[in-house]
Amino acid sequence: MASIPSSVNKQVGFRSPTSSSEHNAHTEEIFNDIMGLYDVANKLENELASSNQAFELTGRFQHLHAQKLEHRIVQLEEELQKAKSGEALKTAYLFTEHMTEDLTSPQYERAYIDATHEVLHVPITGKSISKVYIYDEVAKEIHVPDALHVDVFPVTKNGWRIEENSPVHAFNGDNNSYWHRKVIMPLEDAPQKDVTAELIVTLPDTIISNRDVNTIYIKTFPVHSLQIDKVEYRLEGDWVLVPGWEVDAGNDPVPQSYAGNIKLCFPNIAMSQVRVSMTQYNWFEEDHKKVYHFGLQEVGIFYTDYQSDTGRFDVPIILQGGTGTNLIRSLKPIFRNATALSDKSDAKSSVFSYNIYTVDEFGQTHYTKDTFPIVVTSDQLIVRAAVHMDPYNKVTPVLERIELTYENV
Repeated sequence: MASIPSSVNKQVGFRSPTSSSEHNAHTEEIFNDIMGLYDVANKLENELASSNQAFELTGRFQHLHAQKLEHRIVQLEEELQKAKSGEALKTAYLFTEHMTEDLTSPQYERAYIDATHEVLHVPITGKSISKVYIYDEVAKEIHVPDALHVDVFPVTKNGWRIEENSPVHAFNGDNNSYWHRKVIMPLEDAPQKDVTAELIVTLPDTIISNRDVNTIYIKTFPVHSLQIDKVEYRLEGDWVLVPGWEVDAGNDPVPQSYAGNIKLCFPNIAMSQVRVSMTQYNWFEEDHKKVYHFGLQEVGIFYTDYQSDTGRFDVPIILQGGTGTNLIRSLKPIFRNATALSDKSDAKSSVFSYNIYTVDEFGQTHYTKDTFPIVVTSDQLIVRAAVHMDPYNKVTPVLERIELTYENV
C-alpha cells in the first residue's frame, strides 16, 4: 500500500474539452486512495482492539497472580501459627482453581466454575438478562437505552476539581470502556486520608418487563485499585444492603479493600435503583496536584436463569507431610454469599453435600465413610461434592473455598 495519495488535483478549464479516459483514470486513482484509507482505518481498528485485549488480559493475569499470592499468604499464616503452637492439625485450603466439573454426572448438573470471579455455583442456562442494556444475539451488538440514568456523587466538594468521563461506560457491557473519575486537589491541602464516591444507577423502564434481579457484578478499574464499601438497592423506600454482602458482628457492611471482580448472587429481588459506595485511600502526585482515581469497568445487573438446583464437582487433594496414613477431622465449605443463605450452620448441609474418596496407586477411587474422624491410608483424596439451591429462598450458594482439617498419623 502506498504511503502517499496516488491521485493529484487536476484542474479542468471552464468549458474546456475533457477526455473520458483521463476522467476514468482520475476516478480510479481516487477510488484506490479511498480503499487505501479504508485499509489503514481497518488496520488501526484491529490494532486498537488487539491493544485493548492485551490490556484487559494483563489486568486479568495480574488479578489472578495477586489472588494466588493472597491464597498462599493465608496458608502460610495458618502453617506459621500451627508451627508456633506445636499443633498437629493441618488445614488444606481448596479454592476454585483446584476444582473441576464432575464428569460422571449429567451435563445439566455439572457445577458452573466462574474463573473470572473465582467462585462456583449451580449451573446456569447461559442466558443472563441485563437490566441496563439490550443484547442483540443476531447482530451481536449491545444497545444502551437513552432511559438509562447514572449519577455520581459528590458532584463537587470543598472546591476540589473533579474530572470524569460518562459513568454509562460502566454499564454498556463493553469491557474495553470504563468509568474513570479523578478528584484533584492542591498538594498543600490539609492531609486527606481518603475520598469517597457514590454511583447510583436507575434501571431503564423502557427495556425491562419486570424488575427482578438476582445477580450483580462489580469490576473495578484498575483491578484492586479501590475499596468497595457496600452495594445497595431500593425499589421505592430506603436503601437496603444487597443480600450476600458480608456484615460484621454489629450487622454493618464489611468493606472489600483493594476490590477485584465481585459477584453477588441473591434471591430474586425487585429493584429500581442500585447504589455502589466506594472509597479511595491512595493518591498520586500529578502536575503538582494530589489526584485520587476512581474507576469501574463494569457494573452488571442481571437476572440469571439456572438450569439445575444441583451443581456437582470434584476436588482432588494431596495431603502434605504424612507417610501415607492420615486422620481427617473435618471439612467445611466457605460461601461468599453466606449471609444470603437460610442455613446458618458451619456445615451448610442443606446447600452442600460431599463424599470423600481415597485414590490408590492405580488411580482407582475408594469410598471412605460419611462421619468424622476418617482414617485414610493414602495421601491422595478426591472430594466429590455438590452445591444445592437454597430450598427456602431459592438462591444459589456461591462457593469460594473448602477447608479440610487433618493430621498425619
